Amino acid sequence: MTRAIFEEVVLFLAPFIVYAFWLMVRRRSPLHGPNWEGKILSLSIVGLALIVVSFIWLGLTANKEQGAYVPAHMENGKLVPAEMK
Repeated sequence: MTRAIFEEVVLFLAPFIVYAFWLMVRRRSPLHGPNWEGKILSLSIVGLALIVVSFIWLGLTANKEQGAYVPAHMENGKLVPAEMK
């Protein structure tokens, strides 16, 4: 669960990181407030769009297992892991 949240946070922050890098390439300070005026909303929209596209991509390319889920259980005193049958 932590990995999934981390991936979405990274996707959301990616446009901000790219913009900060672009400011540094142009020899402007990414810590200077006026460089960010009017950009926060558009960068946020791009970040949210990246998250939505990643959800759609995951939905289209995820392995779609067919079958029944058999939860972990005990057999002859040994733990048998969960599996799809």
